[in-house]
Amino acid sequence: AFAGEDEVFLSGLRQRRLFTLAEAYCRDRLAQPKLTEADRAAIVIEYMLTLSQHAIYSPPDAREKLWQEARKLSLQIKSDHPRKLVVDLQAALVTLAQGELARQEAEAANATTEQYAAQRPLSAVPRAAQSRPLLSRWQ
Repeated sequence: AFAGEDEVFLSGLRQRRLFTLAEAYCRDRLAQPKLTEADRAAIVIEYMLTLSQHAIYSPPDAREKLWQEARKLSLQIKSDHPRKLVVDLQAALVTLAQGELARQEAEAANATTEQYAAQRPLSAVPRAAQSRPLLSRWQ
């Protein structure tokens, strides 16, 4: 079972910035044929978190692929899965992390919002707007 031990292991890999190793571990676990649906959801969430953190520590030109891969993982969980809402929330948090990093980089560069928008499209904004139906389910 994908229990606390695996989560602690993956957290340790992320803390040490061993993202490629953590990603390979998640891929291997997802490829196991006898994986329970609960374990699959837990691994997908950990994998999304790993890819998101990997993107944060990657050069700018390598980030988008990692962000997209993280969001795409949420599609592996069926809409009727009991943990689908949690997986979708993690996908929204990936978009939030992307936007937060863009904001921090803009501030660090002393760029105005208009200058930064001209340099790099804020593609996360439309995706964040798409997350609104997800959040409405919590109300």
